[in-house]
Amino acid sequence: MKTSKSFDQAIEAFIQTVSDQVVLDLAHENTQEKSRIQNEIARLISDSSIDYVEQLRRGYLTLIQSVEKYGGDASSYKLEIKSQENEEITGQNLPVGKFVQEEIGYTNDQMVELYEVASRLFDERHYPEALDAFFFLGSLMPRVSSYWIAVGSCYEKMHKTEEAFQIYRLAILLDPLEIKNWIHGFRVAIAGHHIHEIEELTQTAQKILDKLHHTHEPPEFVKELEQLLNEVERAPR
Repeated sequence: MKTSKSFDQAIEAFIQTVSDQVVLDLAHENTQEKSRIQNEIARLISDSSIDYVEQLRRGYLTLIQSVEKYGGDASSYKLEIKSQENEEITGQNLPVGKFVQEEIGYTNDQMVELYEVASRLFDERHYPEALDAFFFLGSLMPRVSSYWIAVGSCYEKMHKTEEAFQIYRLAILLDPLEIKNWIHGFRVAIAGHHIHEIEELTQTAQKILDKLHHTHEPPEFVKELEQLLNEVERAPR
């Protein structure tokens, strides 16, 4: 199955603008902080051993084929991606703050169905295929942590801990107020005795805490992250 021209453009657009469309809640009014976060995400993507564009393409094709394999109707998932102005999406006109899901036109019910398909691949131990499928879904809704945790879990099942850490690190940048992202990131780094990565995550976490202490919210997350950092400090390295 060949992907459409508009799909290829949308994939390129996602790579180019991922940091724009998922600006941290804490950085909305802080241009300098927003720029720093964008640079961090761009560096992580460019330094990564993961071929993001190719993996997104594979994920789309895997999901379409799997929907058909499991007896579903794949025709409703065909990608004809347009922007609000009914123009083909490029890296220059992807609307900031919009999930790619909204531009594609997938409904929430369709996203749930595709997640179930990807989960079935994982349960059947088709880890490479499940990885690509979850990666595609996570790219459509980058602030939904469950997709990225699933991607990282696939890498771990494939004994690719470095790639798993890269994904968990990306998840933290995309959704820093989700404690599960921090737990998985630290767990993989500690298990692999990656001292530099542990220190990098700790510094990032401390920056987040410093900002949250000034805003006094969300208190439950602050408590959880502080407790996690205490556990990390005591963990053998």
